[in-house]
Amino acid sequence: GWPGTTAELIIDPRGEAEEKMKVKVVTTRMLREEGGAVLGVHEVRMNKKGDAMVVTCDDGSQLEVLQVQPPNKRAMDAKSFWNGLKGRRVERARVPWSPGEVPAGQ
Repeated sequence: GWPGTTAELIIDPRGEAEEKMKVKVVTTRMLREEGGAVLGVHEVRMNKKGDAMVVTCDDGSQLEVLQVQPPNKRAMDAKSFWNGLKGRRVERARVPWSPGEVPAGQ
């Protein structure tokens, strides 16, 4: 990932224990560079090998997140982070987006 890249995850979305967590994205690899994946997907899942979390971007591309750093913790591999969730669902936060309009200061 780019230095300073973060992602806002929602743990147990729409559940009683819903929790927002901003994690630093440490290491990634491209799974699908161009769109073509299903749009509107916000669920984060583990890949088939079990070594990366798959995030579908708004343009349909997909990114495998190999390493993250949760708040106040050391960087860890995706499998360790995922195991710590103890089966709870994960989604990426929805980001307001408007084609051609970038908020001031961005």
